[in-house]
Amino acid sequence: MLRSSGFRAAAGFLLAVCGSLAAQEVLPPEPAAWVEVLAADPDAEALRPVVEDAVRYRLEGLGLAVRLRGSPTAAVRPGRTPAPAASILESAGRGGAEFALECRYSGSGSRMSLQLSWYEVSTRLMTAAVDRKGRVDLVLDSLILDALDELLDRVRGRIEERVAAYGPRVRPAPAGAAGSATVGPVAGSPGTSAGLPGPAGPAEPRPDAGTGPGIGPPGPGSVPGTEPGVGPSVGPAVVPGTEPPSSAGRYAGARLQITPSVAPFLAVGAASYYFPIGYQSILQIGFLPAGAGARLGLGALLGVTAFQAQGASETSLGFLLPVGLSVRYSMELGGRWGLLFHLGGGAAVLVMGTDSLGALAKMLPYVRSGFGLELALGRSLGLGLEASYEVFFESPYLIMGFTPGLCLSWRL
Repeated sequence: MLRSSGFRAAAGFLLAVCGSLAAQEVLPPEPAAWVEVLAADPDAEALRPVVEDAVRYRLEGLGLAVRLRGSPTAAVRPGRTPAPAASILESAGRGGAEFALECRYSGSGSRMSLQLSWYEVSTRLMTAAVDRKGRVDLVLDSLILDALDELLDRVRGRIEERVAAYGPRVRPAPAGAAGSATVGPVAGSPGTSAGLPGPAGPAEPRPDAGTGPGIGPPGPGSVPGTEPGVGPSVGPAVVPGTEPPSSAGRYAGARLQITPSVAPFLAVGAASYYFPIGYQSILQIGFLPAGAGARLGLGALLGVTAFQAQGASETSLGFLLPVGLSVRYSMELGGRWGLLFHLGGGAAVLVMGTDSLGALAKMLPYVRSGFGLELALGRSLGLGLEASYEVFFESPYLIMGFTPGLCLSWRL
């Protein structure tokens, strides 16, 4: 009997595993584009990573799988006729690609020439072509991306048709699995945690209460020290600079706010391919209007963000120098803590030093916003932790990043 029961349990387990494997749906592959990047001269090989990254960025954004084939040895000498497209179509066919993109480029000094050809593999026809020329400088990516956009706009309908034919890449989860991804409150969130002072409870009556003539113990709802004939109650001594906030605000009477801060700049998006992290210092100086109880600050900001960028052929030291206006607002959470919000924007100078082109500079619009938590260290000094998000409007890639930092605030 035991042997029979064991056999039945093993058979049931195998059937369950086989059933679950059979129920899994195998997703079809993505439509693919075969890409060949051909440099016309050896000096232009340094620009190959820039061209390849731009092509991959645009094609993957349209839902195509990129199958990149570099051909450093297939360089075409200036003045020679390019080889026919039969080889790229044959390679694309063997690779199972539906489209093929041929990128031929040349670089001479500070100039670049780019030729893009788009092919339909099934019909073996070239359906679009673009030629562009421009300077090799900070906007080289913009030159390449603009050429790609012009080319892909002509065949976008065909690409979308093939991508749609493969169906969605992510299947919806079964209805029973929805509950497993429920996110609850995060442990350790700000609140009334243990160890923090809570609201004061009712005062205990002193042993000598009621010993004076006509004086009895305080009645329900009354506050000790406020009954007729009784002096103010004696509480703990208050250290100067740590008094609880008044109705006018903790820093009432201050008219000037100086806030320096330091933080790492954690790049996100396309900028993270060139530098993952930078180092930032910001100084904000604000005027505090009299009617706001020193909670509102209006003023200016200036700063510097330094980073080491890795380009196509060399590494360069870069700086972002923002100058603009800022607004800060703080809310008191208790005797010492405060919640602050800030918003700023203006213009920033992007400066990069390269060995080949020397120093390059350009002006960019700039915005930053964030919030933080501030601890009062005295009547005029506060220490804060801030989390900000910054955007420098570089073209074609925005320079964006998080800046979790430490700041000091003097209200004078």
